[in-house]
Amino acid sequence: MIKNLIILLFFILNLEGKILNLTIKEKEYIKNNPIVLAHNEKNWPPFNFNENGVPLGYSIDYINLLASKVGLNINFISGYSWTEYMQMLQTPKLDLIVNISKNDLRSKTIEFTDVFLSVKNAIYININKKKFKKLDELKYHTIAMPKDFYAQKFLEEKYPSIKQILVDDQLSALKLLSEGKVDATVGKKVVLDYIIQKNAINNVASTEYLREEKIISHMRIGSSKEDKILINILKKAQQQITREEKNKLNFKWLGLNEFNNNNNNNNNNVFSDKINEYIKKKKKLSLCVNSNNLPIERLDENIYEGISSDYIKIFEEKINLPINLISTKSYIESLSKLTTNECDIATSLPKLMSNEKYINYIYPYIDAQILIASKIDNVYIDNLATYIDKVFVIKDEFIYNIVKNKYPNIKLLKTNTVVEALDLVHQEKAFAYLGDSLSLSYTIQKNYLGIISISGKLEESISYSISIRNNDKILEELIKTITSKIYTSDKIDIESKWLKFKENILIDYSLVIKVIIAFILIIVILFFYQKQKKLKSKIELLNKKLKIKVKKEIEINKQKDETIFKQAKLISMGEMVNNI
Repeated sequence: MIKNLIILLFFILNLEGKILNLTIKEKEYIKNNPIVLAHNEKNWPPFNFNENGVPLGYSIDYINLLASKVGLNINFISGYSWTEYMQMLQTPKLDLIVNISKNDLRSKTIEFTDVFLSVKNAIYININKKKFKKLDELKYHTIAMPKDFYAQKFLEEKYPSIKQILVDDQLSALKLLSEGKVDATVGKKVVLDYIIQKNAINNVASTEYLREEKIISHMRIGSSKEDKILINILKKAQQQITREEKNKLNFKWLGLNEFNNNNNNNNNNVFSDKINEYIKKKKKLSLCVNSNNLPIERLDENIYEGISSDYIKIFEEKINLPINLISTKSYIESLSKLTTNECDIATSLPKLMSNEKYINYIYPYIDAQILIASKIDNVYIDNLATYIDKVFVIKDEFIYNIVKNKYPNIKLLKTNTVVEALDLVHQEKAFAYLGDSLSLSYTIQKNYLGIISISGKLEESISYSISIRNNDKILEELIKTITSKIYTSDKIDIESKWLKFKENILIDYSLVIKVIIAFILIIVILFFYQKQKKLKSKIELLNKKLKIKVKKEIEINKQKDETIFKQAKLISMGEMVNNI
């Protein structure tokens, strides 16, 4: 009986992982080194990045989970490049790199854990230039690659004919590609897609996954060879990770639809009793939608489309509640209907402090800049204050208020649509249009390519949000429950669907002028320097000749003096003889 109980206990303990069997040395190591220093990258989402000083990502959560299994605490070291982290790993400044792929060169100095995730790489190209689908096609072309990354080293060794420009991170590589300075870059698709959307790099896209097994990144944790005992501890912690814990990580950061798959038929289980009762009594939700504000949203003949529509589809999947669509002509009308209880939710309200007393901006889902658009041949507009004699056209009331508060003397004309506003600019009835970057870029792409271009931007930005009334606390809890299950991959999919328009390049002519002036000054300084140098050489030569001439004249005068002296002496002697 006792024997059976022991076997049963052992079986229960091993249902999800092996027993954590640390050696005496490993226990002493943890006791003597309770804090472990791990790297935190600036910009490698969704695996390892930093937002507002907070380390985030799959790798960050994974190492914290391992540390909790063995009683370690992790301190993250931020602010360095990958190359610097690789160097720091061989010093006391850093104990762990928390996402690294293994190769022969690295194995000489680095100890690795087991693989915790495998990720494919893809080729990225500038959509306005030549397309590449295979690595062989990149031979004798130039690519940008983060220095010392696994893929960079692989390409350097296996494809030496591909020219590489080395940069600090993936964002720098994508910027060079966007600017047309390189032909392609290679990186993990989930990472690059996130960075592209986050930084609005609209003229870069992936072509194909790289299917070669050797370039698939098998991610591990690494330490220096001297810290082998730490790696052994982490390997044992890896064996303790349960399937449920791994699924949660995958779902949170990589968007695996565990939530959808498991709960589509029984969504009420994810909500509290209070919310379920609210849904039961409510019977339907009313949604205010702007009738013409793509790519954010549009409601035309009851067809709802745009970025907000895809978020609402996620809502509909989670709740068994009909959503009634109410068309509005502007954000002011949506705001009005929301405050008067005609709508329960508004999907495209700009987040404004003046409305926060009665509006709950519960889920800001996309940010936009305020841009200036004018005819394509106009100069870059860096300061609106210098154009107060010009007429600017504006569609949105909140942008009107922002601009008028900052530039009270500026002439502003209101219109109902972006198309109407840009027509006035095209017809030269207005100098420029001020609007949000999303609707403006979308409209230029659809109707005004080669006619209207982005010619400046303001410092202010806009955050569009799913919003409700402040007093509807249960609806707030419902929306928060659903939006907590909307992860990075969902956002990337939605934004990439609606934001695939060509980027209008802002040419800052004021900066160009400054550069030209600086260049001219340098030329003038060099000219005068060279002239002064030649003049100095000429003066030195003249001085040298003068010295020689003076010396020669002194010699001649000296000889003359000696001759005169001798002659005077002879005359004196003659006179003396004559006297005698």
